[in-house]
Amino acid sequence: MNLSGLPEPERLIARIDHLEENSRFIQNALEMALSLGDFQKNINESHGPNRVLQEAENRIRKLISFEICAMCLVNEDNADMEISLCEPCDRKDYIQDEIAFMTENGFFAWALHEKRGIFVKSKDQKKDFFLHVMATCSRIRGMFIGLLPNEKQRIPDASLSLLSLILLNTANAIESLESYNLVVEQNSILEAEVEARTRELINYEKRLQRARKMEAIGTLAGGVAHDLNNILSGLVSYPELLLMDIPENSPLRKPLLTIKKSGEKAASIVQDLLTLARRGVGNREVVNLNRIIDEYLKSLEFEKLQVYHPGIRIKTDLDENLLPVSASPVHLSKTIMNLISNAAEAIPGKGEILISTRNTYIDTPIKGYDHVNEGDYVTLKVSDNGTGISPEDMERIFEPFYTKKVMGRSGTGLGMAVVWGTVKDHNGYIDVQSVPGRGT
Repeated sequence: MNLSGLPEPERLIARIDHLEENSRFIQNALEMALSLGDFQKNINESHGPNRVLQEAENRIRKLISFEICAMCLVNEDNADMEISLCEPCDRKDYIQDEIAFMTENGFFAWALHEKRGIFVKSKDQKKDFFLHVMATCSRIRGMFIGLLPNEKQRIPDASLSLLSLILLNTANAIESLESYNLVVEQNSILEAEVEARTRELINYEKRLQRARKMEAIGTLAGGVAHDLNNILSGLVSYPELLLMDIPENSPLRKPLLTIKKSGEKAASIVQDLLTLARRGVGNREVVNLNRIIDEYLKSLEFEKLQVYHPGIRIKTDLDENLLPVSASPVHLSKTIMNLISNAAEAIPGKGEILISTRNTYIDTPIKGYDHVNEGDYVTLKVSDNGTGISPEDMERIFEPFYTKKVMGRSGTGLGMAVVWGTVKDHNGYIDVQSVPGRGT
């Protein structure tokens, strides 16, 4: 400022005014610099880049009175600059047109290359724009576009330096926000994986416990089966021989029949234990599951079941083109018997049991199994409208000797365990769905 031509009093007043103006600017600059400290805190607490840009725009307007403030961010998909903020918002189309002009004439490229603020003329050459790249040390995040007021206004270098600092903070905040969101997303994925893995481990533990129970029973069955079969062969065969020699009206006939039936029941239990030990499925043949179902429904065992449950109606829906399977007819028949018996026991009065068969191609996982061999299967479905199974009991229905049935009428609690063992031996899968009060 040249004051040499002024008288001493006026020169002194002018110098005082100049110093006061500088003092006010320095004070404003210091306040703005101090406000940058909480700027990073505020934008880090936001949930998106729009809040970051809004915070930055508020501070820029306190520093420099731009007519229009606009900020573009880099689109990560196509690397184009897109307007993310424009104040006032009704000037967005105007700014968009000016940006196209600046891009076409290389002003944007110039600003990106300089990595500092530059002044350029508007499309009609009547106004001035200020461009400044928003970038971190590692990458370009966007561009600031400010339209200067019509009146010529000198922007102090200190204000431009503070503006550069604000835009640097803005770029860093956007990058930090993306990193934070990425960490949150990855953390959510990790938590979901940990939760899924925990459930898997719990399921593995349950299966391991069940496998150990089955193994213990298998060891027991294997150790005593030979001796028991020798004993039971006498209990079954000798009464048969004696019955052939005594007359029909002999008082000994009834006790002998009782002994024979008891031996047959004991032999059946031993066979169940052998099935649990996975040693009972030896003789296989090609069979049709529909035929085994029909034979069971005509058997004495089924007639006995109907006597105990007269209010139950049996319906069948059997696929006429059912594929044949390689299986043990005896074990499949026992499986059908156990499933139907369980369904009947679950119906307190009148009800219905539906037996259906289908050809099924399986290529997706089944509940309770980690791996399923893809291919063609025959599906047997037994459903009832009884009392259903509680979630607590659902966890234990395949455990040996676990039963809620009437003791003495429906066996020893090995039925569903035998079903599980038979399905396992036939390389099949079993799924249970139940709603308490509606059926299984």
